[in-house]
Amino acid sequence: MAKGEYAEAALNYLSITRKWPESELLPPALYKAGHCYEIMEQPEMAKQYFDRLIAEHPESAEAELAKQRSTEAE
Repeated sequence: MAKGEYAEAALNYLSITRKWPESELLPPALYKAGHCYEIMEQPEMAKQYFDRLIAEHPESAEAELAKQRSTEAE
């Protein structure tokens, strides 16, 4: 996938967080958005979404993965 496609994907994942803030899809959407930013070599943006995921959904499976990636982004 080209970097432009990752940017579009990240925006699509983030649109889920705005349209359906109470959805069970929110943790995976935040995680995948952060991962897209990692691939685009924007670690600050990736960390922002990983940290949000950890804060808002600490018990989710994605939060565990985000904790590892957030630490790596520091």
